[in-house]
Amino acid sequence: GQIFIHDIRKHILLEARKRLRRAGVQNYQLTGDKEKVRGLLKGKCDWILLDVPCSGTGTIRRNPDLKIKFSTERLEEIIHIQEKIFEEALDLIKPKGRLVYVTCSILKEENINQIMKFCRKFGVKIENDAVFQTEPKSGKMDGFFSVTLKI
Repeated sequence: GQIFIHDIRKHILLEARKRLRRAGVQNYQLTGDKEKVRGLLKGKCDWILLDVPCSGTGTIRRNPDLKIKFSTERLEEIIHIQEKIFEEALDLIKPKGRLVYVTCSILKEENINQIMKFCRKFGVKIENDAVFQTEPKSGKMDGFFSVTLKI
């Protein structure tokens, strides 16, 4: 298999390259060019891991300033961005492929509510009740959400 990593943030791609090399992974390609990804991968992916931009509320114990930065206007903007990214990713998946949707948010609006909307709007289905959610706890892990969807 081949791993394709796409992000519009150059520093994220540089960090990914370091981590992949450290792990001994060689079968990857990195790109910040969305059109290149579309042209290369349209309808060809068996799996997509979609780590979408989010409010970051699951990391609040490490980032207490999020309480000050948070706004409902920004949340609405993020939810719209998430939907757009999700819709664009659907074009890359083969029929019967899988998409794993991930956030570091604990908000229903970005997580289960988004997924239910995606199921209605795009006809995707949650695979085997594969929903995973954690809550941030002092001295432990952050809050995360993930779900595996069948296309």
